[in-house]
Amino acid sequence: MWRISKKTVKMISFILFYIKEVLLANIKMAYLILSRKQQLKSAIICIPLEKESEVELALLVNLITMTPGSLSMDISTDRRALYVHVLDNKDPAKVKKSIQEGLQKKVKGLFQ
Repeated sequence: MWRISKKTVKMISFILFYIKEVLLANIKMAYLILSRKQQLKSAIICIPLEKESEVELALLVNLITMTPGSLSMDISTDRRALYVHVLDNKDPAKVKKSIQEGLQKKVKGLFQ
């Protein structure tokens, strides 16, 4: 019988989660671009960081940048905040919560 380790399950779960996030972001960006009625409200959002390792932080920053509509800009010198530019920022609290409870939490879970 096949045995799958917890790490493998976490990795597969993370990959599926990220594919879903990218697909949803692509659909949202296509809608925003094709809809002339929508007014884009871009902004820079500060995402508080926990004590991420170098690998966790690098992965988080790169995954945010690879997601359509968002771009990691800078990390504070004390490494407590990540600044992210988002193209559609109608609800800053929702965007911040989405990154913190979605991508940031999933990245953290990969390395625990």
